[in-house]
Amino acid sequence: MKNTVKNKKNLLMFLSPALVAAVILSGMPVNAASEIDQGQTQASITFTGGELKLNSVPVIDFGTHDISNELKEYAAESVTPVIQVGDLRGNGNGWDLVVTLSPFTLSDAGGPTLQAAAIKIANPVVSAVNGTIGAPPVAVTDVEITSDSTDTPVWKAAGGEGMGVWNLTWKADDTKLVVKPGTARQGTSTATLNWSLQSTP
Repeated sequence: MKNTVKNKKNLLMFLSPALVAAVILSGMPVNAASEIDQGQTQASITFTGGELKLNSVPVIDFGTHDISNELKEYAAESVTPVIQVGDLRGNGNGWDLVVTLSPFTLSDAGGPTLQAAAIKIANPVVSAVNGTIGAPPVAVTDVEITSDSTDTPVWKAAGGEGMGVWNLTWKADDTKLVVKPGTARQGTSTATLNWSLQSTP
């Protein structure tokens, strides 16, 4: 009996180193020095400048009305599409948009009519197109375009403003034709808005 106990103790002592080795090999963490190399990658892209362009201008319809003996302001029934400017030059030079209004004439007879008429616009709305970001161009808050072909500022982008594509919306209710008494003649009167988009030096 004593020999059996002694043999068991000797066996345990003999197996202990093997068990320790098994524990180490089975995933016990081992402290080892490690190094991480570092590097840099450069990304680049080159752009060529595009154009400064007036993409769209509106047609304005003031509807049909009775001739009046009073000074009248007629709100537009429709102003479509929007005024759109695209500045893809990429130089930030800025731009100016001006407009002139020709005298009104009768469509059928071709004679002059609506002398001293004017188009008045209030509350213009500027909005970005296709996610354009950056400083927006500034619209003139109250515009009065006289029918004597005088240049009238409408929209302005100072240096660094107005890059990308932008819309200027004139709402119908805020776009009015001022007609003085004694100037209206029977028939359809028409005039032409001439737009000029100019690069700011």
